[in-house]
Amino acid sequence: MNSYYNPEFKPLLETAQRFATREITGKVVKLDSLEKPGFPWEAIRVAGEAGFLCGPMSEDIGGGALSLEALTVLIEKIAEGAAGPATIFATHLAVVRALAGVESAKPLLKRMAEQSADPQPFLFGASLPMTAVPLNRPAIPEVEESKGDIVITGDFICFPSPEVCRHVVLVTGEKDAHSICVDAAKMSPHGSAVFPGSGLEEFTASGLRLDEFRATDDEIMDKTISAQLRRNLRVLLAAAQLGNARAALRTAWQYAEERVQTGRKIIEHQEVRRILETMAEQADAMTGMVRLAACAPEDKIGWDLARRAYTFCGSAAEQVCLDAVQTLGGYGYMKDYGVEKRVRDAKSLQCLLGTYVEDILGGA
Repeated sequence: MNSYYNPEFKPLLETAQRFATREITGKVVKLDSLEKPGFPWEAIRVAGEAGFLCGPMSEDIGGGALSLEALTVLIEKIAEGAAGPATIFATHLAVVRALAGVESAKPLLKRMAEQSADPQPFLFGASLPMTAVPLNRPAIPEVEESKGDIVITGDFICFPSPEVCRHVVLVTGEKDAHSICVDAAKMSPHGSAVFPGSGLEEFTASGLRLDEFRATDDEIMDKTISAQLRRNLRVLLAAAQLGNARAALRTAWQYAEERVQTGRKIIEHQEVRRILETMAEQADAMTGMVRLAACAPEDKIGWDLARRAYTFCGSAAEQVCLDAVQTLGGYGYMKDYGVEKRVRDAKSLQCLLGTYVEDILGGA
């Protein structure tokens, strides 16, 4: 929770705040088109120029050697602008950080750094096994090793969609699972979907149906990437929940200080004040959970804390956003202030690594 008061993070915090204000809130989020803002390529390009896309990489290949804790600060501030773009950045950075320690991945990461300021920058995607699949498909991917290659059969969820990524890291299970880093052009999504009416409209996911997909030696990564990627995703998506909740809290607090009812500002009403204070307490608890999970060792304890942070921040952020809607009353259900989108984004983020998205894509 003290990260914001640590001088080490002050420059990153200020830069991320300016980026979120100018490129996310000022350009991606438009109150008259919240339903279909589109994939934020321009914001991603600016982020590439600023070095955000290469943050976790070592300095010798163009990165900033940012820790997982520093990345949570970055994602939180972007999510205060909008949760959809923050989810895109969180996924990309989770993959980059997982690959950063793999020697064979350095040429690919260096190429990504060189192309990070392109009109459509080099983005990484992540693909995890589906658990909610049609009854005639196996729930667990089948993996066969033969002649140095790995053959994979099964259903996966990929985010963002391979249609916007250059490379996808595909993992076949939990700890010590096979990890494949493959050119996204080789991935053929069988069903792409945004989250219609439920949030994260800037973000896309796809279902991948692999039938005897053969991975070559240069695509096979270290097995430790699987656990690292899952941990990174959970921590960074928890940070996105935190930023989304803080934005809802800020909007509700500002509204309460301006709205006059029964002759006084509604923030002076005891029950409104209690709701706002409870929201602030929940946001502070989320901050502590995210920072704790980000600073935990790279072992089983760290994996458990990451899972708990993702689960806790999901439920807490949903409650904060719902309380923001209640504070605004009738305005909370309209698009004027954007808190209704905060609720939808919180719910979609909460379900992103669960079966809700898989149910949508599995039926595509």
